[in-house]
Amino acid sequence: MASGRAEESIANDDIQDRARLVRCHNDLRYRIRTETEQISPDIIERSVQSVGHYMRMALQTADAAPVRYGPTERWQRLNFEEEEESLPKDPRQWTREHVAQWINLVTQQHGLPEVPSSRFLMNGKALCLMSLSMFLSRVPLGGKLLYKDFQLRLCAALYGVEQ
Repeated sequence: MASGRAEESIANDDIQDRARLVRCHNDLRYRIRTETEQISPDIIERSVQSVGHYMRMALQTADAAPVRYGPTERWQRLNFEEEEESLPKDPRQWTREHVAQWINLVTQQHGLPEVPSSRFLMNGKALCLMSLSMFLSRVPLGGKLLYKDFQLRLCAALYGVEQ
């Protein structure tokens, strides 16, 4: 008999919980409807027009001057061999100046945007400790390329492979 009362109590609790959920759901639906009704159609229309205006501006800018990455005429005229020869072959021996020179060299070779020198105020040993995600956090556009180039140079120095 006690178990029957316990089951009845649990059933009543379930019914009460369901009733609370229904009331909460209805209250939420009412709030959303009234808040939506308070927004006038004029405001919605102006918002749509302003978004459209900015989209048109962005598209016109993109059509006018597309951003291009990769080899350019300027790149073909540059002589990178002299700059590369001034870098020590072993990246672990690089100073801060060597790191800055290497970053400029790689970004120029690949036509990437200029990287602020403040993002790599470190020597070659510190670069050795950096992971791919650390490169990407410092240089979102081109970080992976810098990481791969550095790893190739480091492997060449460690294993005596010519690049």
